[in-house]
Amino acid sequence: MKIRSVPIESFFDQEELTELWPAKISSNHALRMQVGLRKELIKCLDNASKILPSLNTPLSCIIEKRTILEDIAIRIYDDLTLLLQDHANRRLILYLPLELLPDRKKHSFRKELSRALDRFEQSYMEAWKDMLFIEDIRANFIDGNNAIEYYYNMPRVVKAAHLIPKFIENGLIDMDDAIALTDHDDSQVLRDSIIDAFCALGSEDDTGRTYKENQRSLNEIMENLVKINNQIENDDYEGFSKEEIRNIKKSKKKDVIESSGEYISRIIIGKKILPKEMIRFASENLLFNQVLIEGIMIAIMKSGKINGFDVYEKYYNYLLSLWMNDKGHLRETLSKAYRHLCSLSVIDEERLAELGITIPALGGPFSKNLQHLTHEVTSIEKAIDIINSNKLISRFLYPVIMLFGSQFKGYGSDDSGIEIGIMIKPGISFGNRHIIEAIVKHILPTNQTNYKVTEFWLEKNSGLLQINDIHNNGISLGQSYWAHVLFGSVWIGEKETIKYLFEKLLTDYLCNEKKMLHGLSARSLCLEELERDTLQNGLMNGGYEKFFPRSSPKLHDRIDGKSIFWDSGYRYLAMKLFISRVFLPIIRPETTVKKS
Repeated sequence: MKIRSVPIESFFDQEELTELWPAKISSNHALRMQVGLRKELIKCLDNASKILPSLNTPLSCIIEKRTILEDIAIRIYDDLTLLLQDHANRRLILYLPLELLPDRKKHSFRKELSRALDRFEQSYMEAWKDMLFIEDIRANFIDGNNAIEYYYNMPRVVKAAHLIPKFIENGLIDMDDAIALTDHDDSQVLRDSIIDAFCALGSEDDTGRTYKENQRSLNEIMENLVKINNQIENDDYEGFSKEEIRNIKKSKKKDVIESSGEYISRIIIGKKILPKEMIRFASENLLFNQVLIEGIMIAIMKSGKINGFDVYEKYYNYLLSLWMNDKGHLRETLSKAYRHLCSLSVIDEERLAELGITIPALGGPFSKNLQHLTHEVTSIEKAIDIINSNKLISRFLYPVIMLFGSQFKGYGSDDSGIEIGIMIKPGISFGNRHIIEAIVKHILPTNQTNYKVTEFWLEKNSGLLQINDIHNNGISLGQSYWAHVLFGSVWIGEKETIKYLFEKLLTDYLCNEKKMLHGLSARSLCLEELERDTLQNGLMNGGYEKFFPRSSPKLHDRIDGKSIFWDSGYRYLAMKLFISRVFLPIIRPETTVKKS
């Protein structure tokens, strides 16, 4: 019997938990408490989001105006306090929407809510102080091409320090407290990160300021676009792989289109050129179509709901004609535009459905996205049937395939491929890898789907299974700390085999607190990998913006203020994903009290 199961999601479904995990996991009281807390918090956040006027409105202002009930706010803050008291969740403070932070300078509330805020503030600031000793790869918090360009140099940052401007603004710390941090710590990275924060105090990115516009004709804009586009194509990319070069070029072109779209949006709002003239010019230039679409969307965002709808009406036929007649060149750009329009309530989901545009479950559960991958799942299930029916192949592989990656998470592009993981049975020599390669080619047709296969080589150890961390350049080999695959992917395969692997391979990650990998805590490594894959990586690098426009102004460059990391909408989604998916429970033995 074939089933589909996402290990992390199974923790939140008692029936699935009981069916697939050993009793010491499924009946564990502490696990039920941890899951219950997360479920309640997500429910409260969802209820609150339905009545918020916008995600970038401070919660304290909304409470004060009685837009949101105080008891909902108390539950949210108390649940967040409990989460932050677990040391493993301290990194959540990096992603919490800044609108949730108490503002001691502006607001006071009744006693019960004030106490909840006090408890939250104490837990939050304690976690923040802990995070001042944690250095991260800076690129992990920068969207777009920066992450690729920084990869080899790996600059570090204490990202918690970049929160200092908001803390000072809200009265959580004062300038003297921040300065004192630079005097009493030996970390140069921390000092540099604090200096970044000082430079950002009271500053916004220049894109938020008004300035005198240069009067440029459409021809001049187009000539400049072509010139920059040619320069990007002809730049020297020595030292980068083909995929990295493709991503770098894509990111640079995106920046050019966005900056040109900003200029076009001002022309649209100022009504300096008639829509029919813009459309006529765009009809002759594919590149300018992308810029005009970007400009229309920015103009709608800036114009507010009523005026924004008027802008949409003027370009309604243009956008629809492009969608109906496009042969693939603008599909991704137009899909993004229509999804943004839906997010802004200019159009509804019914209209999206009429256009054949889907809205994936970006906030999870990711298993819902399988409905958009029916062809791929069917191919995987056929591959599992082949493994089961072929005695030779079943000697090498378990009848289980894990599906993960950007397509599974909902924001993958058409050319991003399908990422899957296979399990190689213990006792198979790596010298036989050519056989594994031949098997994969046999069971997975590549004529319709681009599969990116990761191999997990298993070995036995004290009655359990573990992943053999083999390193080999040019081959994707799964590592033992890859929790985003082991716990975050959907396992497709035979139920009994999945139960066996959950017990023999995954249970040790939950029950063995002292488990070490490469000399480090396995739990810490796995949680960091879940965070990187779920909240950073593809979501921050374009995935979020495929569906939602920015809802917050860009901040100062010294704190990487152009990154989607600072956007209120992204941070709200990241918070929910952290609560539900950056989760690896600790299962301790439970003692039962005998009745006398």
